[in-house]
Amino acid sequence: MKFHSTQEILTVAALVSLAACGGSGSTVPNAQPSFAPGVTSRIVGVGDSLTAGYQAGGFLGQFQPPVPNPNAGAPFPIVPPGQESGWWSLLYQQANGLTWASQANPQTTVLPLIAGPGLGNQLVTAGPTSPLPFSNSKASDCQSDDMAGFSSSLWSTTRLNAGGTNYDLGVPGITIHEAIAMNQPLAPTCAPIPGIAPSLAGLLAVVNGESSLFYPVLGQYQSQLGKNLTELNAAVMLKPTLATVWLGGNDLLKYAFSGGQFCLGDSTHMVGNTCAIDTSGAQVQADMTTIISTLQKAGAKVVVANIPNVLELPQFARVANPPAAAACVVQTYLVCVYEGVLTPIFIAKGDPNAIADAQAAALGITAYVAATYHLSPSGYLTETGAITALEQALNPLTGAVTVTNINLDPTGPGTGIGALYLTPAFAAQVQSYNDTLNAGIGAAASALSVPVVSVKDINDGIASGTGPFFAQVASINPAPNPKTGAPFTCCSLAFGFGLLSFDGVHPSNTGYALIADAFIQTINSAYGTSIPQPNLQAVYQGTGTNAAFPDPYAPH
Repeated sequence: MKFHSTQEILTVAALVSLAACGGSGSTVPNAQPSFAPGVTSRIVGVGDSLTAGYQAGGFLGQFQPPVPNPNAGAPFPIVPPGQESGWWSLLYQQANGLTWASQANPQTTVLPLIAGPGLGNQLVTAGPTSPLPFSNSKASDCQSDDMAGFSSSLWSTTRLNAGGTNYDLGVPGITIHEAIAMNQPLAPTCAPIPGIAPSLAGLLAVVNGESSLFYPVLGQYQSQLGKNLTELNAAVMLKPTLATVWLGGNDLLKYAFSGGQFCLGDSTHMVGNTCAIDTSGAQVQADMTTIISTLQKAGAKVVVANIPNVLELPQFARVANPPAAAACVVQTYLVCVYEGVLTPIFIAKGDPNAIADAQAAALGITAYVAATYHLSPSGYLTETGAITALEQALNPLTGAVTVTNINLDPTGPGTGIGALYLTPAFAAQVQSYNDTLNAGIGAAASALSVPVVSVKDINDGIASGTGPFFAQVASINPAPNPKTGAPFTCCSLAFGFGLLSFDGVHPSNTGYALIADAFIQTINSAYGTSIPQPNLQAVYQGTGTNAAFPDPYAPH
């Protein structure tokens, strides 16, 4: 079941804020083309980390910043910027005849360009002596640059263009309701937030993420909006002719990473007197209706997107064994990931039976985790859980695997739920809430006659391994991959197969181009525009006007 090389799988996990990846599909409920020539004259993005162009656990816009990769021999001497390659950036470029370079230039960009070394702790390719293929770009998430992001007065030091006007208002970590009501960071510093248990480290990362990035994205609008500084109010102030709205993923991840505990009796998770996430379909619809109608009243045409089934993303690895080896190149199975990591480790240790021994060890770890934490038949490990289990089981000096060392309940029975693993029962709850969010988004869009980019349908199609969406992504580089044995090199939703960055949640450059493709198709269909679509292969290869380097998160 081998499917990954050591350069193509498993990251040192930073649990991050959003879930999505896309392709070229959409639904347009009740939308009528307007043929208005000015529709694209001022495009404003309302959203979260996806709209922001966040990648691999970090937020960076400076090209070739002073951020050397700490791992000798790594192919990228710098942390690659993600903002310019985000789907919203590509949409803006295509609609206005601009280039990737124009968005990397602080003098011409419409992005809130984040200066090096970036905010957050970006994941980078590890060196040849590391037992895992990826590591962190920083020693800490709370370096001086990160801490400055929390400050209403120091945020400008995190930006390359603090005096410019940015139209991409995506705040990583923000929820649907927070886009309306949040007017300052929820957390004041990088220090652990009171009220969030240490076992909920993933939730803490999301809350801290939105707090450290609120001012770097929106801080320049403080003087005009004062206490009314919210993402929605900033968007209205910019008088958009076209507004994109993509929210909901953080509602879902805050629920999932907290083991379903978010907003239950803890004021830390509140915005005013309201839970920071919408807990019912009616609340989702009401908040989305407020966002859409407010933008429409400001004169904007609006397009929204729904969220994918998050459990299809490689942030979550299935503990069930795949039905066939071919499934390993389509979706993320724990045993496939472990086999891909362990095989080169065993080879490097001189094991004459490295392939067979790696497969046996992968099966052993997976079976132990499934039995011990009651994850059969439909449970998952989070990316952090998968790495934690491997690190605890593997002796990096000898290559020996001892499964009884694995402990995924760090502070008592059940404390790993959400942060490290999802039981079948909780996974079903996550999926149910996923469906609730999409139903509310769809109902609001339908009632207000705005088009919907169905990222859910796109991802479902890719995850199925059949049909037009899967065929589109598998054709980006259809050559068989000699390192993995896969029938194509790129792309799919399996871990390391090119559509997601190292964090297993945020898209690669190629994945973002697919999302831009879908938004552009929808906008052209609904509003009579003629925005050219991006060249996916060119973005993947790093050629053409929409890219400056080959996609660092996709196999080549």
